[in-house]
Amino acid sequence: MGVLLNEKRDLINNYCGNTSSMTGERKIKEQTVGFLAPVRIMSNVLLQLRLRVRAIIPLVILCCFMVGLASAATKLDSNISGLECLPNCEEANLSRVNLSFADLRGANFRRATLYFADLREVRLRRADLNRADLSLAILSKADLRGADLREADLRGADLREADLRDADLSGADLRGADLSQANLTRANLSSSILTEAVLHEANLHRTDLREANLRNADLSGADLRRTNLDGADLTGVDVYDVLVN
Repeated sequence: MGVLLNEKRDLINNYCGNTSSMTGERKIKEQTVGFLAPVRIMSNVLLQLRLRVRAIIPLVILCCFMVGLASAATKLDSNISGLECLPNCEEANLSRVNLSFADLRGANFRRATLYFADLREVRLRRADLNRADLSLAILSKADLRGADLREADLRGADLREADLRDADLSGADLRGADLSQANLTRANLSSSILTEAVLHEANLHRTDLREANLRNADLSGADLRRTNLDGADLTGVDVYDVLVN
């Protein structure tokens, strides 16, 4: 009997011990679940956000693509650098256009508006720029040999190192223009306005400057050999170190 009681007691103890153990495990699981609940909520939120971001990303890419196309179209309208063509741009409005390095030999820009245009190193040999508005245009190192620039508006234009040999600039307005080191050999500048223009070290060999207005112009270091200055207004002109003979 004693043995049986002991065995029953052991069984009861084992049972009770197991029950206690199971209850403890249940409590641990409940605590774990309670602790992990916020984590699961955050995971679900992050998953939702990720799904939404995935849905939004294509839209963002599409918007960026459209903006890029619009920007490219704008640049194509205003930047045709390196263009090689022979356009008829008579009376065209090309303000601020970029035509730098373009080959425009013989092109027609008669009475065209090229205000503030970028024409660096452009080839405009024998081009028609009669009465064109080139005020504040950038024409540095441009090839303007034999070009027709009669009565053109070149106020404040940048013509540094430009090649203007045999060009016709008669009656042109070049007030405040920079023609430093420009080649004006045999160019016609008769009756032109060159007040306060910079012609530092410019080549004016055999240039026609009859009746030109050169008030306060800078002719320092310029080549004036065989230059025709009949009737020109030379008031206040800087003639330091000019080459005459």
